[in-house]
Amino acid sequence: MIISRKNKYIFIAHPSSGGTAIMNELLENYDGEILYHKHCNYPPLINDSSIKNLKDYFVFGVISDPIDKSFSEYNKIKFNANNQYTNENFFIENGGNVSKKMRKVYHKVKKMKSFEEYVKYRYRFKLYHDWVNINSPYLNGIIRFDKLSYDFELIIKELNLPLKRGLPHINKTTKKDSENYLNPKIKNRIFGPYYNFNSQIFDKSKKQKINFIVKIYYKIINYIHVKLVLQRDRKFIQDKRGLNHK
Repeated sequence: MIISRKNKYIFIAHPSSGGTAIMNELLENYDGEILYHKHCNYPPLINDSSIKNLKDYFVFGVISDPIDKSFSEYNKIKFNANNQYTNENFFIENGGNVSKKMRKVYHKVKKMKSFEEYVKYRYRFKLYHDWVNINSPYLNGIIRFDKLSYDFELIIKELNLPLKRGLPHINKTTKKDSENYLNPKIKNRIFGPYYNFNSQIFDKSKKQKINFIVKIYYKIINYIHVKLVLQRDRKFIQDKRGLNHK
């Protein structure tokens, strides 16, 4: 997360959404500073007495299509981007943010032959959800991942700041599978509830027919997810983990 007390903005970053490029740009050129840790969510800010007049801050983040984002995550895990799953400096017990669970996931994923196999594995007992479910109620502005540079410039204009330069591209996964095909039934089962839950953000064509039981199940999953993520945020803030964002 990046805050600028001078320019009154807060940027919420998340993995596989172009967050690192934007964070670096805000730090280098727009008086930003790291707050809490790289991928912290908005709710911890609400009770932070060190931030005066929180309502005066412009809050923004990047929104990715969940299938595109999952494909990006799959490639980063499978091809061990930046060696984060094998370099001990990134391990959570050494002050990094890669958990033992994710390292086990890496060893499974690197043997997989397709994106669909990965999706079936990751979501065999759950449905897709991410930070958008937690932070969307607080966002004043949205950057679309597929329009990252263009929307970033619009945000800078919205903040009445002079654009210093175009947004640099970093953290690209150099190795990747070329096929992100998913069976329509799998796509609907895993991602459909997420599209519906966030229908105000995504194109109406993404909306799926979801039965009542699945809607209730998704709300329960989301409730548990939010609780666990915010508990993790509090732990990271307390231990000052995840501050090395590059």
